[in-house]
Amino acid sequence: MIVEPAPQLGSSSTPLLDDPMIKELIRIGSQFIGYREYASRTEEKLAEANKLADTLAQKLEQSEAARKKAELVASEAKAEANEAKAKAASVEELQKRLEDTETALNEHKAAQATREKGILKRLNSQNQRFQAPKGPAENFRSADCALFRLASSDCSQAGRRFVMRISIFQALEAVPPCSKRF
Repeated sequence: MIVEPAPQLGSSSTPLLDDPMIKELIRIGSQFIGYREYASRTEEKLAEANKLADTLAQKLEQSEAARKKAELVASEAKAEANEAKAKAASVEELQKRLEDTETALNEHKAAQATREKGILKRLNSQNQRFQAPKGPAENFRSADCALFRLASSDCSQAGRRFVMRISIFQALEAVPPCSKRF
């Protein structure tokens, strides 16, 4: 918008302002002032945009650092979970092995008890076959002597304990019940 200057008092004509060249210069000058204001507003907006970009860049760096930290924590948690799974698997394996061992031990104890009963039966039958019929006290002594000879011939400690157990059981069986109470 071009504003015409007001005519001055004392001057009757404004030939200079009517000149097309001057009008063009005035138009260019006004346009320059408008561009200068536009440029200064643009510079202000550019400065604000640069500040915002710097702020966003800082937030991006913080976000990247937080993401890397979260990834590290997640990988550590995953490693701990894998380790816990491995430990759980080894615990389950150990529990299974323990159960298998207990089962085998129980089977071994049952087989040993069966063998002990068989040995006791054979000893009793051999004792009865080779001994003349005697009283209960004599049967006890002869069975005890046979068991003692068996224990002496067998050098193992477990065999001696077994024979001693058998002789105790036989002693209890051979003693007649008391008819009198004390």
